Amino acid sequence: MTPIDRLRAVAPETPITEVLRVMEQHDVNQVPVTQDGRLLGMITRDHLLRVLYANLEVAAHKATPSAP
Repeated sequence: MTPIDRLRAVAPETPITEVLRVMEQHDVNQVPVTQDGRLLGMITRDHLLRVLYANLEVAAHKATPSAP
């Protein structure tokens, strides 16, 4: 568990790349998402990897030419 003094939160509009940077910089696997001092949810590395993988699959599918 991350000690409270090391806890770093992000806003809902924080780009994924920034969330990953925060995780890497603070050596954490999850980051709380807060707005106006309220907890909205959590983002985990697993969540981010799933989103990135899904985006890669979509991009690869779009790049593959359709068969006639």
